Amino acid sequence: VDFEFMEELTSRPAVGMPVGLFTVKKKPPSQLLRMIVDGRPWNQTQFKPEKMPIPRLLETIPALQKMKYAVQYDGVSYFYQYPVRHSRFLARRRSQWLRICKMPMGWSAAPLIAQTTSNIVLQEAVRRLRLKNPTAQIYTACWVDNFVLAAQSESDLKQLEELFLQVCRDGSIEVKIEDQIDLQHTKFAGIEHDLVRHCYRPGASPHVPEEFNTLRDAMRVLGSAIWQLYSRGRRLCFYDHLISAVSRICNPAMRGDTNWDAPIKRYLRDGDLELLNELRVHATDESWEFQPPGRSDIDDPIWFDASSTAWAFCHDNESCGAQGEFLSPEQLHIFVKEAIAFLASVTCTVSEFPGRRRKFFTDNQPLAKAFRRGHSTSGAVNRIFRQIFSLLHEHGSEIELVWIPTDQNKSDKYTRGTSIARPRRYATRLKEEPLVSSHARDPVP
Repeated sequence: VDFEFMEELTSRPAVGMPVGLFTVKKKPPSQLLRMIVDGRPWNQTQFKPEKMPIPRLLETIPALQKMKYAVQYDGVSYFYQYPVRHSRFLARRRSQWLRICKMPMGWSAAPLIAQTTSNIVLQEAVRRLRLKNPTAQIYTACWVDNFVLAAQSESDLKQLEELFLQVCRDGSIEVKIEDQIDLQHTKFAGIEHDLVRHCYRPGASPHVPEEFNTLRDAMRVLGSAIWQLYSRGRRLCFYDHLISAVSRICNPAMRGDTNWDAPIKRYLRDGDLELLNELRVHATDESWEFQPPGRSDIDDPIWFDASSTAWAFCHDNESCGAQGEFLSPEQLHIFVKEAIAFLASVTCTVSEFPGRRRKFFTDNQPLAKAFRRGHSTSGAVNRIFRQIFSLLHEHGSEIELVWIPTDQNKSDKYTRGTSIARPRRYATRLKEEPLVSSHARDPVP
């Protein structure tokens, strides 16, 4: 264990908050130990760090698949390259008092600092490349200490790589190149990319058990399956029955009534083992996933909204749309009402953009986040999501759901008494959609 990032003290200083130290093994084949700081005393006394500016996985995959060559770099002991001056971060190891002089793993702000620095390094490398070669087709991304550089041509990649290493030297950042088969096969953020065949596959987790003996085994399989399905672009709302089954089985351990190593047999019902085995098939999937062709955008976005009693949507120029009233508004949560408004807007307009992508705007942030994940904790919303994704699949279309503040939502006034012109075809489609017609009256004339 390397203690070079600490300074030994003869006694505890008057200021500072001590924390504990422990070690964990690094990934094989490395025989080294990784020093971890139990930073909870620090983290509880400071402000909560901002959200890490990491790239979205489902945006990174198609961007990389468009490139022909890629190379990956890794920061060497990346966190410990950041000096901490005048540190009040203290640690105690047996009778030793230590002052931490490098940024420790375990401090809640450390990942944010590392990710922000990595983003700046890539931005500067790209800026320098644009000055020399404005037409270069490239893509860069970083995941904390993991960098990927990609380009359409080998010469552009070599030029980008040289400038990236130059920026790292300027910032005294040590990186090393990751082992890979060649420049057309790379692995980034746990996803293996074949840039020749334009396909990818998530890395299989080594922690998937062969048999289900304990509650911990079920939860490990669930985590691996969610990773596989999400990485492949599968909508988790279609696997709600599997996720719910594992949650019910493992509920005693989650509540603290038993430990995670308790035998799973006593918590299984009829049919649960078949559901767990089905989940395990998804968790161990090693097939290659081919990237679907990109879809062009349509310029006319859709705005939708729901109030306590009504829902509505409109086109960007507010020339037409639809609106309706909820049958039992007091029995529906606003989250479900917003989802019904979303389904109504998709039902009416999905045939207008076959094979293309369209933006939809909502002022409900939880709905936008849940749709991006493809799954919600609400069973009612999951049923609505399944219908929306089925409609999109039927027409080969795609939706980008964007959150906007309420005062910018053009459809807000149509849920509060203002009427909007409604094409006859919209009324017909809404009557044929049971998830809308069962909760709302026919649209107003």
